Amino acid sequence: MSGLGAAVDARDVGGGLALRAAASAPSLEAGPLVAVLCPPSRAQAAAAGLALGLARALRRPCAFACVVGDGAVGRGGGGGFRAARQAAAALRTRGLDGVAGGRLVWLPDRRAPRSPHEAASHAVGIDDVSTTSCAVPDSTAHAAGTEDDAVKGVAAEDVATRAAALSAELGRSVAAVGGAGAIAIPFARTCALDRVLAWHDALVVVHEAEASTRVLERALTSLAALDRPVTAMAPPRRLAAMLAVAGLRAPVEATHAIGELGLVR
Repeated sequence: MSGLGAAVDARDVGGGLALRAAASAPSLEAGPLVAVLCPPSRAQAAAAGLALGLARALRRPCAFACVVGDGAVGRGGGGGFRAARQAAAALRTRGLDGVAGGRLVWLPDRRAPRSPHEAASHAVGIDDVSTTSCAVPDSTAHAAGTEDDAVKGVAAEDVATRAAALSAELGRSVAAVGGAGAIAIPFARTCALDRVLAWHDALVVVHEAEASTRVLERALTSLAALDRPVTAMAPPRRLAAMLAVAGLRAPVEATHAIGELGLVR
């Protein structure tokens, strides 16, 4: 059975345990997996910040980060602290990609680049997080739809498939090498994507300062229905975001979010 298949079959076991079940040799040091919903401009900093926050809270030397739709692997420049370099090398022996940068190992989305239709629908906001698109059109509505409507539907399903595959790779990495991980998903929610979100140990929503309290609360309430710890996180300031992406320091916003999720005892 493939790693992703094992993750799907084990989904009911609970959270990130389902993803880590895909590894052939689970590690006692495997930590939690966190999924973060955010605008694309915040994705790298959010994934990096939360991964570093997990590493700090768990006292681990490194952590894993990835962004759905981001196929770049050169973000760390091939450098990184010793623990991250060793973790990246260990992943390569298992057929997984990873590039060390600071205390992070970045995993690329090997299914990138996105299609033009995905790229066109890539800009998301807090309204895209608060609700899901679960309606199933009837045959009349489908017949009345345009070709573009059909393509957009396929693209939405493809986003969930890519998120599932990258989440499974993140789970295998954490299980095989140890540590913890965060995956940023800068796409609007769908029912299919919600099923992927439910695999993770916790969920985070990045909200901009101008987002209304009511809309943010609605988003958190909707995500809480997935029966996972969920919290909101303000985006870090520019310098803090740069330090996070470089794998050097967890922003205070990410540290607070990790504490609110209650993942570390």
